[in-house]
Amino acid sequence: MDISCRAGNHLWHIDPGFSQISEVPCVSPGSAEPDELDTGLWSSLPVKLLLTFVRFFGVKCATHPFVRLKHRRCFAWISKSWQLYLLLISILVIIVDSFKSYESYLNRIKSFEFTALSISIYRLFFVTKNLFFVIKLFLLRKTAKRLFKAVHDICWPRGENMETTEIAQRKVRNFAAFLVGTGCVVLIVILLAFFESFREIITKKLTVGKFDCGWWCPIRFPVLGEFPLWLTFLFYSCSFTVAVGVDISPQLFTMLLIYPIGLRFKLFTRHLKETNGVADTPPRTARPSRSGSRLGVPWSDRSRVLRAQTVFHLEMSQLVLEMDEAFSTLFMLVYITDFLGFIATASMFIHNRNGSAHLNFDTEILPIFLALVAISVIFSLLRTGFGVWLSEQAHSVLPHLFELNLRVSSDEDTFLCTSFISRLQGSRVALTAGGFLYITREFVITILGVLLTYFLFLYQMQDQKMDISRWTKPEVDLYKPAFSKP
Repeated sequence: MDISCRAGNHLWHIDPGFSQISEVPCVSPGSAEPDELDTGLWSSLPVKLLLTFVRFFGVKCATHPFVRLKHRRCFAWISKSWQLYLLLISILVIIVDSFKSYESYLNRIKSFEFTALSISIYRLFFVTKNLFFVIKLFLLRKTAKRLFKAVHDICWPRGENMETTEIAQRKVRNFAAFLVGTGCVVLIVILLAFFESFREIITKKLTVGKFDCGWWCPIRFPVLGEFPLWLTFLFYSCSFTVAVGVDISPQLFTMLLIYPIGLRFKLFTRHLKETNGVADTPPRTARPSRSGSRLGVPWSDRSRVLRAQTVFHLEMSQLVLEMDEAFSTLFMLVYITDFLGFIATASMFIHNRNGSAHLNFDTEILPIFLALVAISVIFSLLRTGFGVWLSEQAHSVLPHLFELNLRVSSDEDTFLCTSFISRLQGSRVALTAGGFLYITREFVITILGVLLTYFLFLYQMQDQKMDISRWTKPEVDLYKPAFSKP
């Protein structure tokens, strides 16, 4: 990450982001470094709240943010055993939902009503996917902690310019506050959707029933028996709130890691352009370090500084690769779920537009379905947008490297620039969906084309179906008298 040499109690540090040499006090082997949650990139309150949120839903990324509070025992129950509870809750939701929906699924498969069938498949896949999420997040405990610490060490290095670190910390704090607000709003929306859905169930039972039972109306579950409506509402609202939390928590965590890495890539590109923009004059003297010393970078050290910059960019790229290896499978399942939700929503929209009133699904589940689809759309836009932004920031250095390659004169500098360019052109620094698709601008264009094509296909098929049903009946009525007895 850097090139340094020790001299007494100080470390002469070459910062590859600024191309400067600064004097940094050394840390003795016996002394402990400060925790990243106390002083550093993750020390702000919004970041700690976000870490508590994702930790509650299964992402074990660090020691508990509030472990040093006086009332830390209130948070002690969020331990390794809590992930086992999340796993049991997910399994219980799948079992109960399967018992409740078995007859409905069977009837929809027999009738092959596409809209109802697609909604059922989306609902079942959404619940089953969260079971895999809980298991995967349990296996990623050590990886998440390592990534969390590595991002802090790279984006908050010792000897960094104080103004730059304060700006980065402020941006990360504001971004974490935005993510916390988004997560809380999502959970509130899903609870309101369940309340509206169960209120419609009460209205439906009041219409067809002989008496007003309200929230005490019995709900029958195959094998399990009957339960009052309020207990069913409590179970489904809590379980689906946990399911949605498990679904969005790894996405919030990855976006929290993506943002400072993208900022660091952006800062790296800007300073590479500034420090290597002039070929015939040596770089400007370094900025004063925290200790107040001001050292110039000799022109003979240009190759060493360029090598340090290359290694620094490589380490950040490796960090993105490790993050992708950890979460790419989860991203692939999320994109599949989003695609199933798009199919169900598009089919329902086309049916309603063509006036198909007799749809074979329960209309009281529509608030829940639409809430889940809206949440999927919001997080799909955020996840894809930040993934594209990260890839663009990582490759934004390429034009400046081309220019620098034309300006350098020594063979060593030419080799460093050429190898740097070849690495960026040969492999994408980006997140992927299961290792199959890079989340880049091309990915967004491809997905939009697929969604538009599929929507037009469904629309055309539905129009043909409506035309057949519209013209078949008059033709039968026209020729019916000819074949009837006098």
